[in-house]
Amino acid sequence: MLERLAEYDRLIFYAINHDWSDPGLDVLFAFFTYLGHSAALAPLGLLCLYAFDRKNFPKNFLVMGAVLLFGGLWVQLVKAFIDRPRPFADPLLGADTAAAIKTSLFGLVDEWNVPLAPRLPALAYCSGALHLIGPRLARHSYPSGHAAAAFGAATALTYAYRRWFWLFFLPAAAVAVSRVYVGAHFPLDVVIGALIGVVNAWALLDWLRPYTGIGLRRPRTFAPAASPPGQPLIMLTAGEASADAYAARLVAAFKGTTPGARFIGVGGEQTIAAGLEPLGRADELAIVGFTGVLTGLRGLRRVYRALLGAMDRRRPDALVCLDLPDFNLGLANQAKGRGIPVLYYISPQVWAWRPGRIATIADRIDRMVVTLPFEKPLYEKEHVPVDFFGHPILETIRPKYASRDEARRAFGLALDCPVVVLAPGSRRNEIAHLAPVLAGAARLLAAQRPDLQFVVPLAPTVDDGEVRAIFAAAGVAPAYTRGEYYDTVACADAGIVTSGTATLEAALAGLPHVIVYRGNVLNYAIARRVVQVDKIGLPNIILGRVAFRELIQKECTPEAAAAQALALLAGPAREAALAACAEVRRALSGGEVSRQTAAALQALIRRRPPATDAK
Repeated sequence: MLERLAEYDRLIFYAINHDWSDPGLDVLFAFFTYLGHSAALAPLGLLCLYAFDRKNFPKNFLVMGAVLLFGGLWVQLVKAFIDRPRPFADPLLGADTAAAIKTSLFGLVDEWNVPLAPRLPALAYCSGALHLIGPRLARHSYPSGHAAAAFGAATALTYAYRRWFWLFFLPAAAVAVSRVYVGAHFPLDVVIGALIGVVNAWALLDWLRPYTGIGLRRPRTFAPAASPPGQPLIMLTAGEASADAYAARLVAAFKGTTPGARFIGVGGEQTIAAGLEPLGRADELAIVGFTGVLTGLRGLRRVYRALLGAMDRRRPDALVCLDLPDFNLGLANQAKGRGIPVLYYISPQVWAWRPGRIATIADRIDRMVVTLPFEKPLYEKEHVPVDFFGHPILETIRPKYASRDEARRAFGLALDCPVVVLAPGSRRNEIAHLAPVLAGAARLLAAQRPDLQFVVPLAPTVDDGEVRAIFAAAGVAPAYTRGEYYDTVACADAGIVTSGTATLEAALAGLPHVIVYRGNVLNYAIARRVVQVDKIGLPNIILGRVAFRELIQKECTPEAAAAQALALLAGPAREAALAACAEVRRALSGGEVSRQTAAALQALIRRRPPATDAK
C-alpha cells in the first residue's frame, strides 16, 4: 500500500513539474514559492494586520507569529526524523545530476533541467527531465515547511476573523502547488505540510483564545439576563489595596438600592467584608512591573480561569473592572463575547503610556467611570461613554480620630515632637526595594533631629514581620499602623511616600511629602522608554507640575530622601507643599462617587433583555 502511494506521489509530482512546464508558469510559481517563505510572510502579515485590525495590533501579530513558529518547529522535527530525499535526489527517479543544465530565470533564480532515468517500471512515464527552480536541495523533503507556513497563516486569519479571510487559502494552495512545480517537494510533502499548518494553527489559537480573545465571536446585543428580578449577579475584580476600598464602597452603594444583589470575583478584605464571594484574592493580582508578571503568572492564570469558569456557569449580569488594565481588559473581552455588559471603574493610565489602548478599551467596555478630571476629555475624543463623578478616594479617607492629638495618642506618638511618615508601599516588590531606603533615611534624620518620631503605615496585605526586620536592621524603631493610613498621614508633619495612591491620600490629608520610587532595573529601563509623562506622582500629574519633589531610581537614596523630608518640616518648601495639597483636593472634588457609579451600573444592567425573553 505504501509503495503504491509512493509511486503515485512520484507520478503526480512529475506531471506537475514536467508536463506543466511553461515560461509563464515559471515566473508565477517562483513568486508563490517565495511568498511561502517566512521572510515574505512575516512582513506581509505585519502590514495586513496593522492595516485591517489596528486596535488589536501588535498583539494579534505576535500571537499568530508565535503559533506559526511553533508549527515550523513541528515541521523541522518531522523533517529530521524522516529525512526523505528531495525529488532530484530521489534514487527511484534516477536523476542524472552530472548532465544537469543550469540557466537563469530573469537573472534572479537558478533554473535546472535534470535528466531522469527511472528505476521502476511503474515510473517509465517519467522519462524526461526534472525542472528545478531555485537551489538544488537534496534532503528533508517531507513535509513542506512553505506549505505549513502558508496554510498556517491562512488558518490563523480565518480563525481570527471568520469572514472573507478564508480567501487566503487560495494563495496558500498556490504556494503548496508551487513547491511541487519548482521541484522542491513531492505532492505528499505539501499535503502533510499543509495539514500540520492547519491543525497546529487552529488547535493552538483555540487553546489560547481564553487569554488572547483571538477568534472570539461577539453577539450584537447583550445576552438575556440570567438572574431573577431584583437579584442581579455582578462579577467584580479589584486588585490592590486602594481599588479594594473603592470596590467595597461600590458594593455597599449598589446593595443600598438593590438589597438582593450578589457579587462574585476578586477583591481584598474590605470588598469581601462588603459581601463579595471571592473567586480569588486581591494580593494574587497585586503585581508591579514586567518581571513581576513572569513571577506571578501561575497565580494570575488560576484566578483568570476561575473567573472565566464562573462566567460560563453562573452567567453574571455585568462585569465591573477596577484598574488592572492588562488583566481586566482580557477579562472584559471574554465578557463581551458572552454578551455580558462591562463597566470599567478607574481608568487605566492611558495618559501615561500606551495611549493607543483607548481604541481597545472602547472596543471591550460599555461604560467608563474615570476618577481624574483630565481623563474624561481623552475618552470623549474617542467616543467612549464616560463619566467623571469625582474621585472615590474622598469617600474612603474619613478620619477615624477627631483630632491630630487623638490620632497620635492612639498610635503611641508624643504630642510635642514632629512626626515623619515612612510609607514603603503595599506590594511585595515595593517593600523589597523601598523599605531599606526609608529605613536608611530615618536613621540619617534621627541623627540630625533626635526629636523626630517616625511612623510606618502598613497596608492590610503587607507582611509586617518583613518590614519590621528591615527597620530594626537599620537601628530604627518607628511606630507601626495598619489599615489607618489616612489618620497616620493626617497627624504627621512630613513624609517620605512611595509613588502610587498613597501620595494622593497624603496630599488630600495636607501632608507635605517627598515622592519616592525604586524598582527592578529591567522594569525601570523598559518603563523609561514607554511612559509618556515626565512625572510619576499622582498629585503632580493632577496639578500638571512638580509640586512635590520626586526621587526616582538612582536619585532615590537615603541621603536624598532625608534631605527633602527635613526641608518640609519648616520654611518656604513646607508652605508651598501645603498650598499644593489644597489645590489637589479642589481638583478632585465631585459628587457621591460610589452612589453615582452604582446608578450607572444599574442602568447598564437594565439594558439587558429580561430572562423571559430568552424563551
